[in-house]
Amino acid sequence: MPFVKYNDLHEIVAVSEFPQYNFEYIEKLPKEYLEKQQVLEDNMKYRGLLDRSDWKVTRQRDQKAAGGKPSLTQKEYKTLLDQRQTWRDDVKKIYSKE
Repeated sequence: MPFVKYNDLHEIVAVSEFPQYNFEYIEKLPKEYLEKQQVLEDNMKYRGLLDRSDWKVTRQRDQKAAGGKPSLTQKEYKTLLDQRQTWRDDVKKIYSKE
């Protein structure tokens, strides 16, 4: 059973499992709020995946620019770039649902 805090527009701005000052008890969270939270979580997931793979792209580019042998094969690098594009496309899909 959640406790929520509303802003002046009566939008939920915080949720707690326990009673807190200026929080109201509600029977269950509205569907719209849950959907919005899911969008935010999905966005963070894909952006996190992109952030955690940035170093591989940067290393590959730096190694090539320095004239050295890249750590990834061309096939591995293309696979990485394709995966990153898929994650970016997934982020776009998330926001197009809104």
